[in-house]
Amino acid sequence: MTKTIAITGAGAGIGRETARTFRAAGWRLALIGRREAPLRETATGDDVLILPADVGDPAFDLRAQVGRD
Repeated sequence: MTKTIAITGAGAGIGRETARTFRAAGWRLALIGRREAPLRETATGDDVLILPADVGDPAFDLRAQVGRD
């Protein structure tokens, strides 16, 4: 069974390195950050979910972003 992890701040720094570490371990990724371009730079493979969003925004709802209740 493949595990999935959502990582905030995945466009740079610790978030990017965390994403790379989990990806290397075989996890599926949902990358969250304010700017899409850096998230795409972090992503490796076609099965990475890119979610440009500001998690500090009270309107942000991860479940709505991925289509789950």
